[in-house]
Amino acid sequence: MPGPFPLDDSDAALTQRLRASDEAAFEVLFRRHYDALYGFVARRLPADHADTPADVVQDLFLRLWQQRARLDPDQSVRAYLFQAASRLVIDRYRHRAVRQAFQEAEQRKPSPTVAPVEHVDVEPAVWEAINALPEPVRTVFILSRFDGLTYREMATLLGLSPKTIEARMSKALRLLRTALQPYLSLMVGALTAAWVWTLMGGR
Repeated sequence: MPGPFPLDDSDAALTQRLRASDEAAFEVLFRRHYDALYGFVARRLPADHADTPADVVQDLFLRLWQQRARLDPDQSVRAYLFQAASRLVIDRYRHRAVRQAFQEAEQRKPSPTVAPVEHVDVEPAVWEAINALPEPVRTVFILSRFDGLTYREMATLLGLSPKTIEARMSKALRLLRTALQPYLSLMVGALTAAWVWTLMGGR
């Protein structure tokens, strides 16, 4: 897929040109980052998913072109692409993963000895709380909890210090605990509660 591209064209310069709708700059960025993004997605996308890694990366670059005018010229475009790729992968498997968790929780529930508690669907609240996190905080939370990256790996990927990553993760967990605390007592099934509590940083 990748071909030759001007070695003197930095990502920052290409981003500036892309913001001005320069198709040649877009092509260079596509060729430069395609293979790394493909491998990143392939390692995370469920093997049995209908979409292929190529589908996700194509979708990613389509969105990059559509949102070109809103790109932050001070942000690393490589970091932007990997963050966006992570969100696209999560979007493709998160609903299935949550459904499986609920199904397993229901299967493991003991037979009730008292009147059953009305089931409360906490999934919308969970994703609403995650989506409500400030963008820098949400990115770190997603990379940690869904991609399993360490603080050092995230620091390298995002061009930040491990201390900054740690501070953003702490803020994410604090905000999520506050937002989701009312739902813990309403959850049906130990597995469901454990899943949410793990997301919130419980041990």
